[in-house]
Amino acid sequence: MEGIVRVLQAARHLSHAHLAHSEHYGLLVRLLTGIGRYNDMTYIFDLLNQNHRFEMLLRKKVESNFRLKTALLDYIKRCLPGDSEKYNMVALCFSMCREIGENHEGAARTQLKLIESQPWDQRVINLCQSDLLGAIVALPRCYQAFVLSEAYDYSPDWAEVLYQKVILSGDFAYLEEFRLHRPLPASLAGQNLKRLLQHCDDVYTYYKLAYEHKFFDVANMLLQDSKTSSYLNDRLGTR
Repeated sequence: MEGIVRVLQAARHLSHAHLAHSEHYGLLVRLLTGIGRYNDMTYIFDLLNQNHRFEMLLRKKVESNFRLKTALLDYIKRCLPGDSEKYNMVALCFSMCREIGENHEGAARTQLKLIESQPWDQRVINLCQSDLLGAIVALPRCYQAFVLSEAYDYSPDWAEVLYQKVILSGDFAYLEEFRLHRPLPASLAGQNLKRLLQHCDDVYTYYKLAYEHKFFDVANMLLQDSKTSSYLNDRLGTR
């Protein structure tokens, strides 16, 4: 018993002081599955989740690992009770169709309660067609705009929405969230998007979006500019 306690203590120290700090997430997963004490090592679940690497737990051959499945589902229920995406991701990996269905039902019930209680929903009921664009722009999150547009079967001028949210309000997180779900409007492609990115105050986000959209002249300019190069090299060197 004393031996496994020492192993667990050493694993915790190694995980926090070295592996997570150096972003060796694959080694964290190997350490967890190698020792196999999942309930004693949920801090690795925490580290992977905090660093957006939770899905790495599902890349190994885990379909037949009942103990890992149980530990993951228990962790999500206890520590991430509102995260339906992760629950479904784990359930799908283990082909748990019934659990996925139950989770969708629970999520739908929760969403209905939120719709009844959240202030923003009070502003989006029984809207006229002429009020929809303004209501969409007023919503703080991009996913809320998608929900509203689908509920009313309405296709807003997304270029105008992005102009209002990103250019005028400076919310580039809104732009990134939008890109996860839909392609950018044609009117924002090419040079128009390049001009849009010039308004981004966050240097790393500016570089990341420029690079992803193949504006290599902008990306290289940021890497060579003495005002931004050191910061970007530090950020890129840690990824």
